[in-house]
Amino acid sequence: MGIAIFNYLGILANKFLGKLKEYFLRRINGSTITDLIARFMLENSIIVTVSFISGLFLMVEAIPFFNTLTNSNISDAFIWQPEQVAIQAGIVIFILLITLIFCLYLIRSNLNLNLLRTDQDHKIRSIQIPVFNIFQLGSSMALLICSLVIIRQMNYISNKPIGLNREVIEIKIPPQYKDKAVIFKEELLKNSSVKKVSVVGASPLLEHFLVRLKYQQDGVEKEYTPGGFSGDENYLDVLGIELVKGEGFSETLSANAKKCLVNQSFARLFPDLDIIGKECRGWKI
Repeated sequence: MGIAIFNYLGILANKFLGKLKEYFLRRINGSTITDLIARFMLENSIIVTVSFISGLFLMVEAIPFFNTLTNSNISDAFIWQPEQVAIQAGIVIFILLITLIFCLYLIRSNLNLNLLRTDQDHKIRSIQIPVFNIFQLGSSMALLICSLVIIRQMNYISNKPIGLNREVIEIKIPPQYKDKAVIFKEELLKNSSVKKVSVVGASPLLEHFLVRLKYQQDGVEKEYTPGGFSGDENYLDVLGIELVKGEGFSETLSANAKKCLVNQSFARLFPDLDIIGKECRGWKI
């Protein structure tokens, strides 16, 4: 955005210097500084408004291509949401404010009637920096490519299946209130916005315990280190995990004494064994 504003100010400066003789004549014929500012602002306000409307039209037309390019799902309605409209209006107001401030600067620094005297050597020059223009174009292309890459990465991360329900809210109960977990669960279920609650001993993604297990297979000693944590009968439903084989935990605690659930990564450790209903190798449950 900074590059775009800098380019816009360069265009304003060139436009003003191109009209400098006209403004001198108007000033001599009785126009006030306020009249010149109002005229300059009116011209540029029309340009900004037309450019803004054209930009909105192009943006709406480019949405299908943008969605395909970045694997997004943006609709036309997104552009007309109140917060988006407020941001767009704020940008237009900001540009007009920059135009007014820059116009005041240009008039004060260039529109001096003393410069019309014959003994003054005053030349009107427009701002032309070819090397910097090339740098601006290159920077704009780099920013565009980086923006597309970032958007694609964000969409990939947001849409990539992780095996868990993303709408689950995790609440940690302090250790001193561990015995109040059941009461806390019951109170949460009284809230109509809460569908299901599961009480577990650790965070599904961040916390677990590790167990180093050893076993013999064909006379060779092997070992593996699985990670695990405790959960209740609602664990799978709350996290949206699909049970491929076997059965989940029961509400009857005694029925869960010799039961554990494993994921497919654990099952792939033993491709030659159907582990459903069997004891874990190296650890008799």
